Amino acid sequence: MSSKRLVPALVTVFALSILAPTLAQATSQEAFICSMKEGKTIDDLMKVASQFKKAVADLKGGGDYQAQILVPIASEDLSTVIWIGRMADFASLAAFSDAYTASAVSKKFDPMFEAITDCQSRSFWQVLDVQ
Repeated sequence: MSSKRLVPALVTVFALSILAPTLAQATSQEAFICSMKEGKTIDDLMKVASQFKKAVADLKGGGDYQAQILVPIASEDLSTVIWIGRMADFASLAAFSDAYTASAVSKKFDPMFEAITDCQSRSFWQVLDVQ
C-alpha cells in the first residue's frame, strides 16, 4: 500500500475508533425518493404500505423493520414522497432486503408499489442522534 493511501486509511481507522461509541447508537436507514403517479393518492400508498408491513413480519428481520413515509406539506413538488425504512444496523437491513427480494412477498408488493409510485432513487443512510 502506498503512503498516499496509508495516511487516509490510518486517519479513517483513528476517526472510527473515536466515533465507535457514537456509531454504536446509530440506526441504519434506506430511503426511496418517489413521485406519486397521476391519479394516485397518499391514502392509496398508505393502504399498500400497511399491508406490506404485515406481510413482511415473518421474513428474516421483517418484524424489526420500521417504515415511515415523508409527505410534503410545503414544497416545490408536492408529488414527491420519501419512504424511510429503518433497522438497528446495516447487516440487519441487508439481510432483510435479501430476504424480501427472494420472497413471494416482493413479487406481490413490488407491482403494487410501482402502480402507485415512480421511485427515482434508493440510498442508504446512517442516522446519528445528536446528544
